[in-house]
Amino acid sequence: MSKSVFEASFDKLVALNIIQQDGTLRRNGKSKADGTQDLVFERLENLDNFNGPNTQALSIAQNSEPSQDIKMTLFYSPERKTVEVYAYQRTIPRIYNEVYPRPGYVAPKLKARLNGFLGSWLGGLVKKGHGHVWE
Repeated sequence: MSKSVFEASFDKLVALNIIQQDGTLRRNGKSKADGTQDLVFERLENLDNFNGPNTQALSIAQNSEPSQDIKMTLFYSPERKTVEVYAYQRTIPRIYNEVYPRPGYVAPKLKARLNGFLGSWLGGLVKKGHGHVWE
């Protein structure tokens, strides 16, 4: 049986050493990889349980100082081993989208598009060598 896009994204965050297989998160930090921008991870406790009980929130961003190029806010469920997009932000051109603009509402087309992008983006970060060296 193939994995859902949400399960596949969880696996990619495990490959990036952001989430452990048991659902434990690493401490906030910055991943370094040769020849590419840093990847910054931050826990966002203020959004925990926004998308249901036992969901936790985190942010990952790929930065080129001083601007932030891409930032994604994610919800993950340690129990289901899934990850999904809450929000996407890009600096140039300035874009900000929320899949869940308010509790109880979801933008389904945006959810499908951004979760597809998340899987591709995370896969690219793994291929570039992120997740091995953290500061």
